[in-house]
Amino acid sequence: MNKKGFTLIELMIVIAIIGILAAIAIPNFTRVREKAAERAAVATMQSLIQAMESYASMDFPGDYPQDLAMLQTISANYFEWSDMSGNLTQVGFDGDGDGAYTLVGKIKGVKGDKYAVIIDVGKTASVVDAVPTGITMSAL
Repeated sequence: MNKKGFTLIELMIVIAIIGILAAIAIPNFTRVREKAAERAAVATMQSLIQAMESYASMDFPGDYPQDLAMLQTISANYFEWSDMSGNLTQVGFDGDGDGAYTLVGKIKGVKGDKYAVIIDVGKTASVVDAVPTGITMSAL
C-alpha cells in the first residue's frame, strides 16, 4: 500500500516545535518594539530641544522658555508639535529662562508608564518610570 501524507505524531511534533519557537520569539519582539518606541520618543524630544536652542541662539540670544506654554509658543517656528503625538502622550517642561531646564515626555506604546527625560542642554536622555518632582504633565 502506498502511504501519502503525514502521520498524526509527525504533525504534533511540528506543531510543538512551532509553539516553542513562538514562545521564544514573541517576548523578544515585544522588547524590541518597546525599545524602538523609547528611542523614537527620545529623538522627538531632542528635535524639540534643537528647536529651543535655535530660538535661544538666533532670535533671542540667551532667552530660554520658562514653562510649557512659552516653549510651545517659541518653538512653533522651528518644530511641528503634531510630530510629538506619534511618540508621546504627554509632555512636561520646567525651565529657569537661562538655559537650565527639564523636558519630560510620556512614551506611547510601552507597557506601564515610562518617561523620557532630558535635563539641560547637551545632556543625554534617560528613560525613567516616574515623572521627576516639580514637573506638571500636559496632554498633547
